[in-house]
Amino acid sequence: MEELRDRFYRYISERYEALLSHFDRHAPQTIYLVARTGGNDPHIDFIFTDKTALQRVRLRHFMHDCRAIAEDDRDLEPLIAQERQAVLTYLDQAYQDILAHFDPKLVKFRKKRQIVIADGAIQDLMHCIDSEPQD
Repeated sequence: MEELRDRFYRYISERYEALLSHFDRHAPQTIYLVARTGGNDPHIDFIFTDKTALQRVRLRHFMHDCRAIAEDDRDLEPLIAQERQAVLTYLDQAYQDILAHFDPKLVKFRKKRQIVIADGAIQDLMHCIDSEPQD
């Protein structure tokens, strides 16, 4: 499972960078306003297609500027469906690859973690614990 998780994180990172590059190259300069409601709490996601769209929005007139360049969020549905299917396909292929080639004797090297504590810090900590009132 750790190997699948690690591969998934790498895949998501690569797809994120690829989508950023794609939208920056095409620079549609639009915003998608995706309204969601969670109980009584309304929520809007602001999805800027590229950095030029973000530059067109002034903070003082945020909602007005966003609505002026907003596009219908239904345009995102095919892209979301495509990416969702690509993720499922990738996870299935990665899982099958791991099952076929997994060797439980191999262990990945992990970075050793060190804890550095100043001289006397442990004694101060123990003193604070000992001096707390008991119930």
